[in-house]
Amino acid sequence: MIPNNQDHSPEPPKGGMMMKWMLPLVVLIGVAYYFSKTEGCSNVHTSSFDEQEIETGDSISSGADKIKAAVSTVFQKMDEGAKKALEGISFTANSAGANMLAYINGDITSDSTFIFTKLSFQTGSAAIESGSGEEVDNLASILKAYPGVNVEIQGHTDNIGDAAVNKALSQARAEAVKARLVDRGIDSNRLVAKGYGDEEPIATNETEEGRRENRRVQVKIRKGR
Repeated sequence: MIPNNQDHSPEPPKGGMMMKWMLPLVVLIGVAYYFSKTEGCSNVHTSSFDEQEIETGDSISSGADKIKAAVSTVFQKMDEGAKKALEGISFTANSAGANMLAYINGDITSDSTFIFTKLSFQTGSAAIESGSGEEVDNLASILKAYPGVNVEIQGHTDNIGDAAVNKALSQARAEAVKARLVDRGIDSNRLVAKGYGDEEPIATNETEEGRRENRRVQVKIRKGR
């Protein structure tokens, strides 16, 4: 038989044709997997950064918002009638009551401790001097407005005299403030009185001015109900 001039290439094996189509598909799947893993890593990093914002200071506004949210949670339980009554009270600038309300409103971000600035006692005594208890009465009004808030009344002294005597005096003064709050209608279970004596000065005891600052009674917000 005379050979045919037409070139007859052998038919490619069926397995080769399958590999020809499978290879691009495998590559495509690999690319998709790579990008999905990359996006997942990015999300984890972002979450970690957000959780650290308030610690690193990378976002001041975010930190302030979190503080205000925490304050709002602490004071979320309120008596609307008693809160309205606060509008008729004149709070002296920088007094314990004024600063506490500023804290409640998110205007200041202190450590939730507020010093009585006008409260005074008879020398060497726990008796509140006449006319100096207005700040305590104002605190009672605030606690009535926010019945979910508990406080610790803290007494402090300078370091003049015997430390044990000073601590006993600071305890007695804290108890005197607590008693006045109870007398104004605050449940005693919401109040803790504690004397620290000269253990926690906020100023030097080397000067009269510093010792005067250290002789103080202050109120600290505790865990609410």
